[in-house]
Amino acid sequence: MMKLSIEDIIGKLKDPQSKEHLILDDPMVDRFYLRPVNINIVDAGKMAEWRREAFESFFTWVKPTGSNLLEWLKRYESDMGDIIFILNGEDSVFAGQMSIYNINYDKKSAEFGRVMRGYGKAPKGIMTIAAKRLLGWAYQDLKLEYIYLHVFANSKKAISLYVRLGFKVEETLLYKKILNDEKVVRWVGFSEQDHLSNDSEYRKIYKMKLDKKLFANMQNEKRER
Repeated sequence: MMKLSIEDIIGKLKDPQSKEHLILDDPMVDRFYLRPVNINIVDAGKMAEWRREAFESFFTWVKPTGSNLLEWLKRYESDMGDIIFILNGEDSVFAGQMSIYNINYDKKSAEFGRVMRGYGKAPKGIMTIAAKRLLGWAYQDLKLEYIYLHVFANSKKAISLYVRLGFKVEETLLYKKILNDEKVVRWVGFSEQDHLSNDSEYRKIYKMKLDKKLFANMQNEKRER
């Protein structure tokens, strides 16, 4: 049987006719699963709602409407280096979302992020369980070797989740706050060699990394307990 490429796997999941999803392999949350986002106003509306609530956790500060988010999803649909999953439960509970994106086929790497918890009825700890399931899928099915993420250094709650997953700080970066022509706040990478302006705002960003071997070891240790 011919092996599917990463692009083939992503394309298959993004097919509107696809019914594939990732079951959470934990008895505490056996009624929940991760499914590829649907390109429709229902999913877009939920994602927009979550984004408005957590906009300061992102590097672009926007408060989108459902229509705004739907237009973005339509562009996302053809990007085979980006896959967004919605965390669903029984009674159509929207428990959250998370993504594997910026997939580099040559380096076998990708970025993990866009993690947002919903506000429906969902068990405590479900985001950790779902994230482990998604990372395991990315390493096993996409054959990635390492996954990284970027997070504001003062985002203690998010960092706590990432540490539980096994991510370690690899590098501390400096980001500068800018206002673009649309009056949207963006945080962009800033080199230490550049001049620091007193009238600009800067924040420390952690680049965190988790390689396949470390993740596998952590899962094996958990099963042996």
